[in-house]
Amino acid sequence: MVYAKLKTLLNNYKEQDLWLLLLLGFSSGLPFLLILSTFSYWLNELSFTETAVSLFTIVSLPYCLKALWAPYVENVRLPFIGRYFSIKKSWGILSQFFLMISLGFLGKVSPADAPYISGCIALFVCLFSATQDIVLDGLRLERFNDGAYGAAASMSGIGFHLGKLASGSGALYLAHWYNWELSYQLMALGVLPGIIALILFTEKKANKTIIRLPVQNPFYDSFKTLFNQKGVVTMIAFILTFKISDAVLQGTAATFLYKIGLSKIEFANYTKLYGTIWMIVGASIGGFIIQWLSVYTATIMAALIQVSACLMFAVQAHIGYDPFVLSISIGLESFSSGLVTCTLIAMISHFVKNPFSTSHYTMLYSFGSLSRVLVSVSSGYLAYNFGWSVLYSSLSLLFIPMFFLVFRLQKLQHKTESLKNLNAPRKKESVHVS
Repeated sequence: MVYAKLKTLLNNYKEQDLWLLLLLGFSSGLPFLLILSTFSYWLNELSFTETAVSLFTIVSLPYCLKALWAPYVENVRLPFIGRYFSIKKSWGILSQFFLMISLGFLGKVSPADAPYISGCIALFVCLFSATQDIVLDGLRLERFNDGAYGAAASMSGIGFHLGKLASGSGALYLAHWYNWELSYQLMALGVLPGIIALILFTEKKANKTIIRLPVQNPFYDSFKTLFNQKGVVTMIAFILTFKISDAVLQGTAATFLYKIGLSKIEFANYTKLYGTIWMIVGASIGGFIIQWLSVYTATIMAALIQVSACLMFAVQAHIGYDPFVLSISIGLESFSSGLVTCTLIAMISHFVKNPFSTSHYTMLYSFGSLSRVLVSVSSGYLAYNFGWSVLYSSLSLLFIPMFFLVFRLQKLQHKTESLKNLNAPRKKESVHVS
């Protein structure tokens, strides 16, 4: 039985589109750090204060607000390019093209000389990146069913972290050897594999004939159907709670590690190269756990490891610069981040329903992005006034409400499945009269 189950799991990885998700995930993860931790390190190098650096994370707001235009990306066909590609692919290719251009311009402008212009360009990078993510999430949701969503979430997560590796350690190495301008311009070229993968990705035939809704209806209809769905409030509360710890650890890592004495190359080696390896391991293991056991078990495991990562960062704040302790702290945090990314994608994918699956997924995932922005902005202030140790240790308390929310979601799912089975039409039993 174990062999048969393992064979079924491995068979999922034979599909070409599953491997194309690696490239699509890479394109999604590439700009993420270029406007967050890598950009934050650049700002710290230019002697920006902790408060100023944390305020720059506001440029990532489009990740939170992308639900506002997701229904239009799902339903509205673009002129000209829409003649040659499907609705989602046309939006995706256009957003990737402008993403390349905006990343190139971001490297041309120094935040020290023109902080407001630099911030505006970073905002456009995030806008085009968020639109790209809507398309990629929609294609994944439509292409892979419940039996393969764990593998799809895992491959997307691995690709995402590989993109973060390139834009993290890769960008920092290039900036160290050459300069920030060349670093960002070479990063812009990294979007090209995503464009090729998007063109090659297979869409289901049933999805190629999407009913086109009037422009004023998509957002209202998708919003209404989502909030009429049972358990949506619990799901939103879970997403907010689940993402806060990861958001704080990811958002403050650059400033925290810079303050305890890491050089640019050490930062790249520890957080980007070494850390990304553990993120990929976490995402890979998460995909197998989801398919082998359940998405709920994987989520609880991810949360427990996340708690230990928060406590290790609190210990690190007390100890200061120590390579051995640092390798444990970053390894644990990175492994938990890979698990969190994979399990969150799977949890939301499992929850959303057609015909607005793309919009619903985007709306729900945006709450996680919202928690990242709000917490990242305030975390710099909290660290400055109360200390890093207090900030990180307090995050471990979030496991308690998160555990009960996961239990509630699992209970709701079992109840829904029981009702479906109860209401399912039954075959009439034939009566034999002797």
